[in-house]
Amino acid sequence: MTAAERLLCLSPAEPPVFSVGAMPVPRPGKGEVVLRVEAASVNPIDVKRAGGYGQRLLKLKGAGKFPLVLGNDVAGVVESVGLGVTAWQPGDRAFGLVPTGKGGAHATHVAVESRWLRPFVDGHDAVSLAAFPYTFTTLWQSLRKAGIDEHNAKGLEVLVHGASGGLGRMAIQLLTR
Repeated sequence: MTAAERLLCLSPAEPPVFSVGAMPVPRPGKGEVVLRVEAASVNPIDVKRAGGYGQRLLKLKGAGKFPLVLGNDVAGVVESVGLGVTAWQPGDRAFGLVPTGKGGAHATHVAVESRWLRPFVDGHDAVSLAAFPYTFTTLWQSLRKAGIDEHNAKGLEVLVHGASGGLGRMAIQLLTR
């Protein structure tokens, strides 16, 4: 088994202090795949967590103790699959979410539940796809909280504040379909 590395945020600080640390390549648990990471994004919540944001609450999930590995969005190649995984095989390219927990996406290898992954989309690379999941989830939850879904969006007049940004452009694409 080869070695892997992860980017550790050492303690809550502004600016944050990071260190690259060795780790064993994870083994997939039941329903999990191990993804060799080609790209992972940095979101505003990662920056806040590096400064200590949410530490007390996240400790309840086993995710608030430093040092920690940040990151939720990931894209890469499936290296191995756990028991019960039938949708993925080694060599498949996938992108998706690593839910906030004990480990994050800022590593060379991550174990993630297969249900949080999707196949690469033709014409898109790992960097583009690694920027998508958390952003889309934020947008989707916002639309849902506003009572907008795929059944009633057509014909609605919706003000998209910040329409030239990433979330705004995605909102316009979703709302005009």
